[in-house]
Amino acid sequence: MGKHMAAISQAFADLLQDTETGDARVLKKAKRAEKKAMKKYIKAMEGEQPTGEVNEDDEVAEEEEVEIEKSKEKRPSSSKKKHKKNKKTVEQAVDDELIVNLKANLATELSTAAKEEQEAIMERMKSHGTKIDGERKRQKDLLNERL
Repeated sequence: MGKHMAAISQAFADLLQDTETGDARVLKKAKRAEKKAMKKYIKAMEGEQPTGEVNEDDEVAEEEEVEIEKSKEKRPSSSKKKHKKNKKTVEQAVDDELIVNLKANLATELSTAAKEEQEAIMERMKSHGTKIDGERKRQKDLLNERL
């Protein structure tokens, strides 16, 4: 059972590693979210507005930035035939990044738990083996005494 859990956790960790390196759109959105958070932090440090509030000018500028980036991207002609995917907001991109981090942490915890369980099983098997060896020796001694 421990080996099975270790194999599952390893496959899960490999899957997470593959997904982390893949999607360029998520990386762009995460960078935009980082820029936005940095702007909020700078404004808060300057005392212009508190960190929780969002300025309408910032939202408009961000939307324009997104539109400019989209227009710069070259799309293959076949993409026109495909139906549009749902647009992810910056918050969703950040949430996705957090989810990936949580999944990675879960994978490491699963792997650690599987290793610990496997070690516990091995200890039980060793103790059982010593008991069996002791019983065999005792039976052999009894047989020798009878003969």
